[in-house]
Amino acid sequence: MLVVWTSLNRAAPWLFLGGLALAALWHLRQWRQDRALALRLREGATDTPVLPASPRLSVLVAAWNEAAMIERHIRSFLDLRYPAKELILCAGGTDGTYQIARAYEGDQVRVLEQKAGEGKQAALRRCLHEATGEIVALTDADSLLDDDALARVIAPLLLAGEDAATGSSRPLEQQISDPFVVH
Repeated sequence: MLVVWTSLNRAAPWLFLGGLALAALWHLRQWRQDRALALRLREGATDTPVLPASPRLSVLVAAWNEAAMIERHIRSFLDLRYPAKELILCAGGTDGTYQIARAYEGDQVRVLEQKAGEGKQAALRRCLHEATGEIVALTDADSLLDDDALARVIAPLLLAGEDAATGSSRPLEQQISDPFVVH
């Protein structure tokens, strides 16, 4: 038994270096695969993905004091060509956001009232409880949605079997000079 331990102790540095080399090779392989995928995605970035199916999509939004943008946001959602969709909006504040949003309630738009102090996460949890979609998307009330961006976000879910995806954003024209938004 002592001979085995002595042999292992002498070989320990070589075993360590061998394991380190194997780990480095495995990570290099993974990096190359990820890089190849990124390049393929970048090359196809100009084309809107063609989605094979249209599982129900639930878009969840917490909107607190968003009266200035809430109508544009809801209209951008309603203008999406995606066929099976619902917007679940938890709206509130002191500027009439909830009342404005209620005017759009219907088959595709459900409005919950957000209470003072409830917070964004609690509001989104309430929205999620009401969601009926197989795909759930989170966005902000000051975001405008479009067909191309939606297709790019849900394509990895439908085409590549991913569990989650995220998209990029572009500031609105009126936000572009805000230093916080720029950074």
